[in-house]
Amino acid sequence: MIPTIALTIGLFIYYFRSTGTTLSPDNKVLIYGYDAPLELQLIYCSWLIGVLLIDNKLILPKATVLMVHLASFIVAFQSSEFFHSRIATACHLFVLNSLLVYKSRNWVNENFVSIDSLKEVLDKPIYYKTLSLMISILSVFFLICLFFNTQW
Repeated sequence: MIPTIALTIGLFIYYFRSTGTTLSPDNKVLIYGYDAPLELQLIYCSWLIGVLLIDNKLILPKATVLMVHLASFIVAFQSSEFFHSRIATACHLFVLNSLLVYKSRNWVNENFVSIDSLKEVLDKPIYYKTLSLMISILSVFFLICLFFNTQW
């Protein structure tokens, strides 16, 4: 819940500081006029990890969803058009899932791309709550950095 609120506030800050969607001199689409600040990208990363490991815990130990979304995030993070790249790659994942149904626990077979130790760790309340708390703290920290335009 806290990472979602932090991401929403971060997106509002990004939106209100923006100049609108523009095309850079090297023909890159810059949503809101400039690439998303690093702090906003890190808030998004913490939110995504929370969604993948905490909210979608029932899919585990099958790690296909985790791996494809983290790969999509890494591609977007490495580009100079974070949200444009993330939206484009996530849309491709949506289409691929409709064709391959990689979200199914029985895709290929039950043990294909499974991380049993991850499920075992997240089934323990102490680790589950610790991960949730760490994600929340990081989200709030990066939101404060974004709000005050702190460079670190």
